[in-house]
Amino acid sequence: MAKKLYHNSRKIQPIIYFFSLLIFTNPFFITKKYLLFFPYRLLVLQILIFVICILFFLSPKYKFNKKKYLPFLIIGIYLFYNVIRTIFSIRQMTDYGLDVLIYLIPSIILFFIISQIKINKNERSLIAGSFVSGFLLSIIPGYFLQSQTVVSFSRLSLNWANPNYYASYLLISIGFTIYLWKLYSNKNAEKNWIKYLSLLSLILIIIFLFWTQSRGGILAFLLVIAIFILAYSIKRSKFKLLTTSVIILLILFIGLFYTFQKIRPATITFRERIYKSTFDYITDFWLLGSGLGSFVNYFPKYRQSDYKLIGQEDIITHTHNEFMEQWAETGIIGLLLFLAFIIVIILEAIKKISTFEAERKYFIGACLLSFLLFITHNLFTITMRLSPMQIYFYILAGLIFANYEEINIKINRTNKKKYILFILIPLFLWLISMNISNITGLGYFQRSKEEFTTSKRGLFASIKDAEKARNFIPHNPDLLYHLGYSNFYAKNYQKAIKYFDRLLAISPYYPQAHFWKGYIYSLNNNWNKAINEYKVELKYDQYPKVYFNLAIAYHYISDEKSSINYLQKYVEKIVEKIEKNLVLDRERILSQEKRNLNFAFENLKKYYIDKDKNKISELEQIKKILSP
Repeated sequence: MAKKLYHNSRKIQPIIYFFSLLIFTNPFFITKKYLLFFPYRLLVLQILIFVICILFFLSPKYKFNKKKYLPFLIIGIYLFYNVIRTIFSIRQMTDYGLDVLIYLIPSIILFFIISQIKINKNERSLIAGSFVSGFLLSIIPGYFLQSQTVVSFSRLSLNWANPNYYASYLLISIGFTIYLWKLYSNKNAEKNWIKYLSLLSLILIIIFLFWTQSRGGILAFLLVIAIFILAYSIKRSKFKLLTTSVIILLILFIGLFYTFQKIRPATITFRERIYKSTFDYITDFWLLGSGLGSFVNYFPKYRQSDYKLIGQEDIITHTHNEFMEQWAETGIIGLLLFLAFIIVIILEAIKKISTFEAERKYFIGACLLSFLLFITHNLFTITMRLSPMQIYFYILAGLIFANYEEINIKINRTNKKKYILFILIPLFLWLISMNISNITGLGYFQRSKEEFTTSKRGLFASIKDAEKARNFIPHNPDLLYHLGYSNFYAKNYQKAIKYFDRLLAISPYYPQAHFWKGYIYSLNNNWNKAINEYKVELKYDQYPKVYFNLAIAYHYISDEKSSINYLQKYVEKIVEKIEKNLVLDRERILSQEKRNLNFAFENLKKYYIDKDKNKISELEQIKKILSP
């Protein structure tokens, strides 16, 4: 018979120390370079998860919980489905999928490990303390980072490069500050200072949340708090509390609604347009999706073509709604698996809260609160698409499913699960090497962008480093675009065309790639090819400059009628841009287009003066509208 040993129910396990270290270090930054910001963090996460993996599979005291298999079955099928979809996709889609899998696989493995561990009271306190101390101690380095990389502190982002990302991190931290405050609020509790530190942390988190001006973050906070108050009031029959809370929350929601109309109103319009375009996208890929990580590749095909007229950015990387993006990329199959996983996690948390007593109940409640705040925020943002942020989703899910029984467990010394390491060690080494290669390539790319100028010396250095980057990240669309326009400015036109062709082979709808190709062909007097490229660009982008360049191209092939037609459309698009643009004011647009507008009016007047007097009157009216 195998010998038995007992798990100590009070001692903190080494695996929990590494897990807490992962939580604690995650909010800290390693580099100031934007492109490397999250890949470096991912590298640290990968290494720590690798260590946790080894500790778990080598130790005989951890065994698989066969009773609660449902979440592992769901997330296992979800991962397998996405791996198969990625492997059997066309080459360019495989590369997009691999970029996601290098952080999705470690996150799911970490979820599995945490959910199998027995976590005692001291370990729960350490885990919660890691969240709170990580938040507090990252404030000062975050302040210095933001002061050196961002123009102002009007919106707080600190260590997370973006206010919306920071808002998600703050929402995740809320549950654990409340847990620690509640844990040490007992009159007999030792370390009374932790209670006050936790309360201070909670106050700071709420202040910082509003300081981020993240509308999605604030809305998620109010929605989840409203749900918790509603559930508590109904359960306890405290209808006065319910009535008062509803009135206060309604006032807050109404106040926020009007405030949101004043603060960055353009982004609300942009977000609505992204959602509408994503629905069109989903109709084409509703069953199996377009492939993991491929949203940025396909979205330009479905977005409204007047996006530049209203001032929206060229590149939209994500849909700002995790569930819509899951559907777009993984189809209804992936979405249903993802939703099923969330539902199972929430039901497990509710079950434990209803059966556990005081302290354990508060800890699960903290995990559930943070989990709900995070997924609610991702109805309006993209933070689950960032590796250092997405891992919290699986950490919280794992903590909810972990073992919290307060009895000593008999453990067999035999350990058959250690043989799984023969698969996991090569897997992690491959994932880490993939990320290191990505970091090296992005490092050269970042330097290339910093070196880029229109001077010959700057261009030469920029192109050289971009070529080095391409050795490590050969299918990165942004890098290929950068190489295309860098070579254009260096007057290496054939090379520029080559890179734009490679870009379009990977990302056929990449914004402005066809415009650049058309412009290069026009400089080489290849006007027919230029016209073809400009017309393709117009399918996805009603950029006024495209109409103007088409007019010039038709002039050079002696098609004066088409040339005048596109000059007329160019003027009309400028009027439309002034009416619609949510970012640039009238004076700025007219200043940018002054030279081309004068050229257009002059040539239109010459063409119509003896042919169409009504057109001359129309032009005069438009000129008055456009005059300062």
